[in-house]
Amino acid sequence: MARIKWTRDRIVLEIRRLHARGERLTSRRMGAIGLGGMVTTAYKLFGSWRAAIQAAGVPEPESEPHRWTLERITNEILWLAREGRPLSYAQVRKTNRALVDAAYRHPALGNWERALQAAGLEPDRHQQRKRRTRQSIIDEIRQVSGRGEPLSFAHVRAQYPRLASAAVSASQFGSWAAAVEAAGFDYDEHRQRRRWTRERILATIKRLHAAGQPLNSAWLGRNGYGALVVAARRPGMFGSWPDAVECAGIDYEQARRAGLQASRSLTGGVVEPDQTGSRGGNDRGGN
Repeated sequence: MARIKWTRDRIVLEIRRLHARGERLTSRRMGAIGLGGMVTTAYKLFGSWRAAIQAAGVPEPESEPHRWTLERITNEILWLAREGRPLSYAQVRKTNRALVDAAYRHPALGNWERALQAAGLEPDRHQQRKRRTRQSIIDEIRQVSGRGEPLSFAHVRAQYPRLASAAVSASQFGSWAAAVEAAGFDYDEHRQRRRWTRERILATIKRLHAAGQPLNSAWLGRNGYGALVVAARRPGMFGSWPDAVECAGIDYEQARRAGLQASRSLTGGVVEPDQTGSRGGNDRGGN
C-alpha cells in the first residue's frame, strides 16, 4: 500500500470525513486508528493539530473526563483487533496509553487482561512473550527445585522446554549444567535420577513417617514423591504402596487415616523430595 502524501487540502478533507463519521478528533485517537502521520504533517503545515481542525471548520473535541465507558473501551480494543494491531499490554500502552489507563481505572475491569476478556478476546493469545534474563532463568530453576522436581536436563526439557531452551542459548549460559550451577546447585547430583531399590524405598518411607508427613499416595504424588509410590508398586519391589509401608514397619491403615487428616491442614514443612517428580495415584494398584 502506497504511503499517503499529506497536503493541507487532503488533511482538511480527511478531518471533515472523520468528523462526519463521528470520530473523536484528538491526536491520540488519530494515532490509534493509524493516522499519526497525518497529525505529524499537520503540525508542519498548520503549526498545530488544533489549527488544522480549525482550518477544516469542524468543532474541536471537548474534554470528557468520564468518556471511557465499558462499551467504548471494548469497541476500541475490537477495532485494534480488526486492524491486526498487537494487543499485548506493552504494545498498546506505547500507542494508546489512554485506552490502557482507562481499562485499569474502570471499576468493572481493573486491568488489561480483563479488558481483553470483556471484548471477547483470549488474553493468553495476545501476551507479549517475556524475555528471559540470566537472573530470571536462575529464579525459575530454583522454583522448579523448590517444588521438589528433579533438575535433570531430560526432565526440564520435557516439562519446561522454554526454560531449557533459554538456559542453553549462547546468549545466556550456553549449557544446562552451567545454568544449574549458577542457581547454586551441584549439577552432578541432579543430572541422573538415582535408581530406586527396596532399601531406598523403605528408608524414604521411614524418613517421611518420622517427619510426620502423610503417607497416602495422593498427597505424596502432589508433593513430589510420585516416583517413590510408582517404584514401590512394581512387581519386583513390593507390588503395592500399602505393602511397602507395612514392610517399613508402619501400620498402613493407621498411617493412612492420620495422613488424610494431616493433609487437610498441612501447608508447609514438607520433607524435601529425594529428586523425584512423578505423580502418584491410588494407593493400591500396579505400575
